[in-house]
Amino acid sequence: MLLAADAHLRTKNVNFQMEKVCLNLGKIWEKLMMAVRVIVAIENLQDIIVQSARPYGQRAVLKSAHYIGAQPLAGSYTPGTFTNQMRKIFTEPRLLILTDPRIDHQPIKEAALDNIPTIAFCDTDLPTPCVDIGIPANNKGKNSIGCLFWMLARMWDVMVDLFFYREPGKLRIRKQMRVLLQWPNFVLSSICWCCDAVSPPADWADVQARPGHHCKRGSKNS
Repeated sequence: MLLAADAHLRTKNVNFQMEKVCLNLGKIWEKLMMAVRVIVAIENLQDIIVQSARPYGQRAVLKSAHYIGAQPLAGSYTPGTFTNQMRKIFTEPRLLILTDPRIDHQPIKEAALDNIPTIAFCDTDLPTPCVDIGIPANNKGKNSIGCLFWMLARMWDVMVDLFFYREPGKLRIRKQMRVLLQWPNFVLSSICWCCDAVSPPADWADVQARPGHHCKRGSKNS
């Protein structure tokens, strides 16, 4: 599964701290097992924070935190969350899990000040200061990130597709298709793809009496 998700691929650039690391499936599996041992050692799983500021990792973070029982932080990080006790969102986690050490550098610095152990997915071009367990894997692809978080959560009874990032435009098109396919005698050529989807009528007899559809975009151009 890691091979199919391209988790072993690396970038052309190499950071001096990652020169001795070779991205192979054996090393990835060893680091994943080490990270899992650290996670299960936490007594209260609510003290674990899973953070990702990148869009590709936000869905995986939410799903992983849900099945682990941790707290997700999907999106931009607010400075002072771990250090400023005057803030309402102040928290003191026992463990921090990150997607990208470069983008999520602020929570790494604050975790180092509070002696919070940190687990992060590290590619070959990323620096690894203050990272206790760096999992050498591809953290650029959405399939790789989703597969890594799925294996970290060990949700064998949940499809790995739920951890993958999805394009908002594709979700909207699928929703429109599900609505339109519920109509009887559905004809694909009668759809105007440049207009929004129309909800089906309450009475199916109205479909016969409905006048021809006029495209909004075409009327504007004319």
